[in-house]
Amino acid sequence: MILINGGMGFIGMNAARRFLDAGEDVVLTYHNTQRQSPLLAAEMGKRVNAVRLDVANTHDYYDTVRRFGVTGILYLAAPPVRGGPTAPGETNMQLNGLMNVLGASQLPGVRRALIASSSTVY
Repeated sequence: MILINGGMGFIGMNAARRFLDAGEDVVLTYHNTQRQSPLLAAEMGKRVNAVRLDVANTHDYYDTVRRFGVTGILYLAAPPVRGGPTAPGETNMQLNGLMNVLGASQLPGVRRALIASSSTVY
């Protein structure tokens, strides 16, 4: 099971499709907006699960990794959206999220983690 943070975005949904084609099941996370994609519609609720998750919430993040038996993490950090937190608040959230991904990658059963983002995030 692959956990894709930012799985409801364009890159996340396309990455999910590739993982499905390679035989992996996926968990897509979203923070505020859950979207539907024709790429994944036939697999939703079967090989694709969608979970609302705040990546900066350590307890919820680790719980999601354990609950779904995650073996790999794809972390697609996104730059802030207008009207979001202040620059210090955004930086704190992004760094907490990164620390949770790195920490969760050390949990038993998690074999790999990939971090991809815009340089704007960091």
